[in-house]
Amino acid sequence: MPRKPKSPVFPDSPGRWLAWFRVRAHGAEGDKLSPAEVGKLLGVSEATVRRWEADVSRPRLNDLLHLSKIYGVTPLEEQFMITAFTAGAEELPPDPGTFLQEATNALKVDFPACILDSLFFIRAWNSYAVELEQPPGIVRPEVHPFAMSLSPVAVQQWNEADESASHRAWRRIQEFWLLTASLCGTEAYKRLVNSLKVASPVFCERWLASDQAPSDLARPVGTTYFVTGPRGRYRLVPLTIVLPPVYHLRLYMPDDSQTEMALSAAKAKGQPTVHVNPSIHWSLTPTTEPGA
Repeated sequence: MPRKPKSPVFPDSPGRWLAWFRVRAHGAEGDKLSPAEVGKLLGVSEATVRRWEADVSRPRLNDLLHLSKIYGVTPLEEQFMITAFTAGAEELPPDPGTFLQEATNALKVDFPACILDSLFFIRAWNSYAVELEQPPGIVRPEVHPFAMSLSPVAVQQWNEADESASHRAWRRIQEFWLLTASLCGTEAYKRLVNSLKVASPVFCERWLASDQAPSDLARPVGTTYFVTGPRGRYRLVPLTIVLPPVYHLRLYMPDDSQTEMALSAAKAKGQPTVHVNPSIHWSLTPTTEPGA
């Protein structure tokens, strides 16, 4: 007799995400799908499905595409699953000299800018970012930005009449979810995700709402979108720097008179200076935790 479906553990690996998508889905009669039922639909054994969900083995691409249809996942969720299950190369830190040179070249711009590693820790920034935008990870660069911007104290300070702060937070979490798919299941990834789950109820809620992620998260690199910071509205340009590994460059371009005036005042003080986190990659930190 098929075992009764049970709720999966918090998804922090490819297999656990597969289990989460299965439990979230429903069968033809509206009931939750069991591994045995999924196996019958795929033509594989229940044990095979359970091995996939336990990260003991990995499904083939054709199986993943079939599972996407069975579970009714969104196109972004399908993209996430394929990336998570097909990734496998270990990510190594960059050469320190190369990182310093590339970071300096990228941040010597006339706009606030910062560089994030593949787990979204801020690793370098320019002085305009400190004066104008102040991403949370710049204030305490050893701390993950989400640990501060999504903490219960920070969430309580959001203006309930203005949903922009909540919307930005949700988008950042979902962007993090999609862009870190290749690291899904690694020890550093699991430590960080589970620590953020404990530190922030908002993170936990949005992490499980991958089916609500906006489709434009898969936009081409360089496609801009708008954010509102302490000094006003910015046009955020996301770019990538491949050393390897891949880093995320964020340029904040003023988009209203308030931010234009603030940037002009910063420029009057001189050219931007570049600042680098003592740890330039998450693998160089003894433990990848969200906060100190």
